Amino acid sequence: MIYCSISAYGQQGPYADRAGVDGILQADSGLMSLIGTPNSAPSKVQAPVVDVVTGYMACMAVLAKLHAREKDGLGGHLDVSLMNSALALQQASLASFLCDGKLPTRIGSAAPYSAPNEAFEAADGWLMVAAYNGNRWPTLCGVLGHPEWIDDPRFASSAQRVVHREAMCAALTDVFLTRPVAHWLEVLREADILCSKISDYNDVLAHPQIASNGMLVELHHPQHGVVRVPGFPVNSLEAAQTPYAPAPENGQHSRSVLRDFDFSEDEIADLLASNAMHCPEAALA
Repeated sequence: MIYCSISAYGQQGPYADRAGVDGILQADSGLMSLIGTPNSAPSKVQAPVVDVVTGYMACMAVLAKLHAREKDGLGGHLDVSLMNSALALQQASLASFLCDGKLPTRIGSAAPYSAPNEAFEAADGWLMVAAYNGNRWPTLCGVLGHPEWIDDPRFASSAQRVVHREAMCAALTDVFLTRPVAHWLEVLREADILCSKISDYNDVLAHPQIASNGMLVELHHPQHGVVRVPGFPVNSLEAAQTPYAPAPENGQHSRSVLRDFDFSEDEIADLLASNAMHCPEAALA
């Protein structure tokens, strides 16, 4: 048998019995210390990233163990925790701290290891620009009409631009503020500068690539009718041919799963009578 446990802190250690949720583990793992601006209050990722990635970790662990069992015939217990998953999300920043002992500082949208790789304000909104590698920095300087920045020693490399990020951002922002976001997206993409507007969910609903990827789908819910939900993130021909269904009720498939494992009807009835399992009335037949 392969058995996977998911908990806040793991099955062993001083916190094994301690409960936790996404926000608590964002705080306790150090993740919240990375998010925000230098003078802002601690912030967390609004999307429950620790919860979600822990589910992914559990899925990968079980699939890997199933594959291993095909070779060695062994089952085993898999211990997956929110804490370990939250730390795994921070591999780059945590590894940097373990190397040099310097606590990371909150720098908003910027990447601590490269520049420019952050959000900039334009005349009517914000855009994200990543022009730190290859020839993209000198190209950006030319597009913005400031070729003299190419030879500025403060901006000679991505590492130097990280050191002088404040001066670099001030110079770039002065130019970006002169035109709307749509203008900058057009000219930057034409020059092969990586960029994007800062989208809200209304923009996401209208995004042509998200529609093409099938990531917003409709399904029929027995209580709520037609609802729209995020789709499955992996595209494949088989997935495209499989209709979406709403999440099952608690215990809806308990009886059918036990039948698949050759439990008799009497054994299933005994489990129900002892409250060892639950089936909604609609699933009892």
